[in-house]
Amino acid sequence: MKDTFLIQDGQILVFMGDSITSDAKGYAALVEEIARLRYPDRNMKFINAGSGGNRSTDMLARFETDVLRHKPKLVSITSGANDIARFITDPPTAVDLPDYSRAISSMAEKTISAHAFPILVSPPPFEAHWHAEGGAAEVNKRMEKYAKWMRAYAEENRLVYVPFFEEFLEVSKKFRKRAPDFRLTEDGVHLNFRGSMLAAITFLRSIGFGWRI
Repeated sequence: MKDTFLIQDGQILVFMGDSITSDAKGYAALVEEIARLRYPDRNMKFINAGSGGNRSTDMLARFETDVLRHKPKLVSITSGANDIARFITDPPTAVDLPDYSRAISSMAEKTISAHAFPILVSPPPFEAHWHAEGGAAEVNKRMEKYAKWMRAYAEENRLVYVPFFEEFLEVSKKFRKRAPDFRLTEDGVHLNFRGSMLAAITFLRSIGFGWRI
């Protein structure tokens, strides 16, 4: 079977993101473990550059120091949870779609200029038990627009798009038909183990992971 996995021998993948990415037991860690088990003879390096509370603009400010200095071949870029949630929790520090799109596209362009390949990852949606009453629905309404922009940008520039936003909504919808309390997060935002597994599977599927040995 033809090998379609994007991470080849000797390559480095850096995960840029917020607390959902930086979680030591989260999806990024699962991606690394699953990839190593599937490709034991392949020398791959995974670097987690996630930082809790980061917005896209914060990531852009530290991109060269925390990502490009590692000389990666692939860079996963995901942001949105903090950019959008702050429209409710701290409006002056929220990041609107024009500024978000500029930050994400700038990171993608910097990645390409460094002879690496960007992987754009939409943020997972918030769940109803987020602390702000009715806040999750408002966040997700905005987040859908951000995810649609990211998907369109990735398609236009022939980049990989990882659909966390769409996949999480679809899976939740199906499970909640028979289990109304089904959850993919601990607090409405940060992923539980089930959510981390879904994120890892979605990520790996999007980068051509070979599930069969």
